[in-house]
Amino acid sequence: MKKFCVLGAGTMGAGITQWLATSGKEVFLSDNNPDVLKNAETSIRKSYERLVSKNKFTDEQVREFLENIQFASSIENVPSDTDLLIEAIVENLEIKQQVFTKLDEHFGPQTIFASNTSGLSIEKIFSKLNSRPCCGLHFFNPAPIMKLVEIVKSPSISSEDLNQLKEFFISNKKIPAIVEDRPGFICNRVARNFYGESFRILNTDSPKQMQEIDFILKEVAGFRMGPFELIDLIGVDINLNATKGVFEAFGSHPRFAPHKFQEQAVNEERLGRKTNNLGLILGRSSESDFKLEVINPNQEVSPIVVYDELSHDFPENSIVFDKTLFNLEEKIELLKILKEKNNHVIVEGSHLSNDILPIINEMNFDLCNSIFLLEKNNSVELISTTGDEKIIQHFSNHMKKNVVIRSDNKLGLITPRVLMQIIFEATVAFEEGLASKKDIDSAMIYGLNYPAGPFEWQNSISAELVEALRLNMCHTISRKPNRYTR
Repeated sequence: MKKFCVLGAGTMGAGITQWLATSGKEVFLSDNNPDVLKNAETSIRKSYERLVSKNKFTDEQVREFLENIQFASSIENVPSDTDLLIEAIVENLEIKQQVFTKLDEHFGPQTIFASNTSGLSIEKIFSKLNSRPCCGLHFFNPAPIMKLVEIVKSPSISSEDLNQLKEFFISNKKIPAIVEDRPGFICNRVARNFYGESFRILNTDSPKQMQEIDFILKEVAGFRMGPFELIDLIGVDINLNATKGVFEAFGSHPRFAPHKFQEQAVNEERLGRKTNNLGLILGRSSESDFKLEVINPNQEVSPIVVYDELSHDFPENSIVFDKTLFNLEEKIELLKILKEKNNHVIVEGSHLSNDILPIINEMNFDLCNSIFLLEKNNSVELISTTGDEKIIQHFSNHMKKNVVIRSDNKLGLITPRVLMQIIFEATVAFEEGLASKKDIDSAMIYGLNYPAGPFEWQNSISAELVEALRLNMCHTISRKPNRYTR
């Protein structure tokens, strides 16, 4: 592939053009609005100037990059023997169909047509064309930086053309993920539960609870941003529309249902940063730099006694770390015995639903998640009923990890529920044939900056424990199907 055309000179079209030019490709950027085209040229030049100022490129390199770009106000000025045309215009099915019908008359049969849609059906976009090789190419913003490209199949594209596109992106430092033409593709579908499950952990429309969830998912799970601060940044309405789109496309399945707190925010025009910093958290919290207390490990020897499935004798008068993965009934019986033996117990509860919380409160024990994380993660989540920092320090030393202390246990453990739902949706998508496990992991890491892919988490945690939590959560809701069912 040597000749390229990008149609649509908005933010994404300009970004794709800049990436192609930087990769040494000859590219035409076309838009029938001369003002939009001129703004794109200005934007690309300013972007390169910033990169020169940061010593990413030299002035000579930038001159060469800019020589690769030609700006065309009419598609008639673009060579008909172009190898790949990437459309990046308004997200409207009828308009895209009309545009591609006209483009089909101009370009030769060898030109692959691609749409940069983030969610429209690729088959429907190209339904009015006959034998043209077509596909989706979903770039992520900013296109010159973000590595992921979702390559979306269509009935008209051959496996040879798909492989050619895949190798082209790999050779030009992108990460391609080949995906079937299904609603939401990979990222927009699997990411819905990062937001959806976080909303369902809330028990009130409280910005402080939202900040607590954000803090835990960053500190313990390793996300760069929490779901609520990210929604405030993106736009509460934009995120809600994406959720509604996937919800409707999947027949209103509860897994993708919009949440009333988000709908309420939109109705009240609390849309996040773009509405004078009034959103889910913005403008509603007095703590702009919310933090939970974190205990770091030191060199002191920990007196903690570990109790697991292989233990025979019950410890007495000790600080016990109950690592058993028993079901709720078995766990409660064990904790009663340990309580009778005058122990203080830190309970591993990451595989259990919030039904464990009453017994934890009654016995004044602590509840932790030491399993739903990667080995490289440096923090664990602990709900402390006593606030005894000496005990928490001992636990930190035993784990050799930071312990994030949560005193408000109404929300239950946060990290396991969110990761479980992300893994669950990825598993359903894989089993439906949406994409390979490798491509799903790559998509979430390189498209959405996740700290790990769903299947990387699953392998670290174990599929059995993920499934145990899903079933326990499923049983807490009498209605079927519910958000924890297929």
